[in-house]
Amino acid sequence: MAMQEDGDVPKSIERDLERSLERSVYMIVGVLAMVSLSGGIILQKISAGAPESLWVDIASSFMKELGIAGIVALLIIATIEQFTRSKHQKAADSLMDRIKTNLFYAIYHRHIPTEVFEEVERCLLTKNIIRRNYSVSYSLSIIPPALVAEGKISQQDADGHLFATVSSRYELHNISDGSAKAPIEMYLELPIDENLRSYVEIMEVKIDNSVTQIEPFEYVKSAADSGFKKETTISPHGSVKISLKARTIKRKTDMEVWASRLPSDGLKLQVVAPEFIEVKAKANHSSQLTFEQLDAQTRVWELESGIFPFQSVIFWWRAN
Repeated sequence: MAMQEDGDVPKSIERDLERSLERSVYMIVGVLAMVSLSGGIILQKISAGAPESLWVDIASSFMKELGIAGIVALLIIATIEQFTRSKHQKAADSLMDRIKTNLFYAIYHRHIPTEVFEEVERCLLTKNIIRRNYSVSYSLSIIPPALVAEGKISQQDADGHLFATVSSRYELHNISDGSAKAPIEMYLELPIDENLRSYVEIMEVKIDNSVTQIEPFEYVKSAADSGFKKETTISPHGSVKISLKARTIKRKTDMEVWASRLPSDGLKLQVVAPEFIEVKAKANHSSQLTFEQLDAQTRVWELESGIFPFQSVIFWWRAN
């Protein structure tokens, strides 16, 4: 933040004072011109019935000419000023375009193509909401034998699938000076077998530790996935905590892609799986994931770097 010493006048106030002074000068000139013109006309009418006087005629003509000249001067000045401001505005707009194009060159001495800059602008520079402290947890477990015994799922499907409890937690921060709407969404891939789709469900949505209901119109479903999308309003420079929980069913050999549609400061992924399940993970990112195995069933990967929208972490598993 720039320091301001005592006695300094901010640039915005200085510009306002200059405009006020200009308007005052124009008003004074206009009033004097009108007074001069009116005085000349009045003097001409008064002297119309009086004996001719050269000095009166000269004074009357001078005052009228002076008034007309003042009005014409104001019109010319206003026209020139309007033209000049328009020209300066176009020059300023052109300069801003060049600054945007050459900004990276000025800093990094690299010519960044316009298309690349526009993508950075669209995905990062114009975003009001960012995500912080992002963590995702997958808990894979075998299909309970009781479901097979009750005829709710076939033995073949139970042998080839795993239940997955999915949860994510993060904070949404408004980095703008005004209120902003933040998206809260979650999508789960649907199994190909329609008989298994009933096991895919959103179980809980919390905003600032309070359970929030999903309205019917907020559910989103397609042929490939199912989920929801809702919005919450965040005050300027404010934040909210989000917690989501869902259940789905996955194959014993399968994969998942977890992508963010918001800029994020990182991502922590925890996968809990039976010991006979091997799990791997990789980031679609310039940085590598760090890895830690907490116990025989719990693995943790972390991407300790900023994440652009649509960058992702891929993880996959298979039965040994």
